[in-house]
Amino acid sequence: MAGRLSSPRFRRRALKLSGLAAVAGAAAVVSILFWNTGHSYDSPVRPNEPAVVPPVSHSVALSEKERRQVLDTAAHFVRTAVRREHTAESFDLVSEQLRSGFTRREWAKGNIPVQPYPVDAARWKMDYTYEEEIGLSVYVIPRRGEQLSPMVFLLSLTRAPSGDWVVDSWVPRPGSTGSSPPAGQSWSSAAAPSSAASTTAAPSGRISGIWLTVPALLLLSGLGFGAFHMARERRAAAKAERAYRERSSSRPS
Repeated sequence: MAGRLSSPRFRRRALKLSGLAAVAGAAAVVSILFWNTGHSYDSPVRPNEPAVVPPVSHSVALSEKERRQVLDTAAHFVRTAVRREHTAESFDLVSEQLRSGFTRREWAKGNIPVQPYPVDAARWKMDYTYEEEIGLSVYVIPRRGEQLSPMVFLLSLTRAPSGDWVVDSWVPRPGSTGSSPPAGQSWSSAAAPSSAASTTAAPSGRISGIWLTVPALLLLSGLGFGAFHMARERRAAAKAERAYRERSSSRPS
């Protein structure tokens, strides 16, 4: 037994096991000492300081005068800044932030941060009314002959130092290109961009009577022609049958 323990093979195996045990022990020590070394991104709690809570906007009711002023401002903005017609008139309709860096003369040239659109008619919908901001969805229809589809734009207004509502942003709503306003929403045609110059009415969901009359007339005409043709064929067949019978009866038996 003593000779076996002192053999070179046994000593090599013992050294190998000792090395593995040392590595395992070192790994255990490292894991214990450095187990929780990750960084924490939680905000430190300071019990003596009040928590910072972002302000919450609450809806407010608009008076009839304010509502009319908002729609009039939005409509005038669309007629001028968006359509690029008499653009200088829209300088006083926008916020200082939107026209920042522009003089009245530069703004009048039309190279302004407002996406243009050849609006012929529009519909409006109030999205929200806060104390310092109002949001509208504006469904616009292009002028006849324009290679564009109707779209929905998002228009926001903010209070100016004078207390009036002015336009603060005008951006297209993503995925809003289409032929009709989004379903399930109440849209108003009040304060349309230009009722006098408008040539294309906003889709109302009703079919004009002429589009029902024309197909009905065509259908009736087709039925009448078919009936006339069938009657003519029957008369010709009856005449031929009578002639055949007359010839048959005149033959000698």
